[in-house]
Amino acid sequence: MCCIQREQEESGSPTLGFFQPHQIESLIIESDTPNWSPQQLARLRQFPLWEEVPESELEKIPYTFSYRYRCDEKACNSHTQMCDEALRFQLGI
Repeated sequence: MCCIQREQEESGSPTLGFFQPHQIESLIIESDTPNWSPQQLARLRQFPLWEEVPESELEKIPYTFSYRYRCDEKACNSHTQMCDEALRFQLGI
């Protein structure tokens, strides 16, 4: 991850990269708002996403999830990365 960040800072790309953490240090769970934001509700209510209109709305999990990990670089001081919006939407958070 350090090399991806360094390359992004130097050249403005890549904006997306794949890597495998060398060591996952912790999962960080923090409180979040208990309700969907207006933007999240708008995405959730796009019924073409569903074959049928759901009987009830998806309940929001009132937490955020982040990982603290180290990449393969020896000088890595660790990274903290929140689950991205696509994954958060899939998890209902």
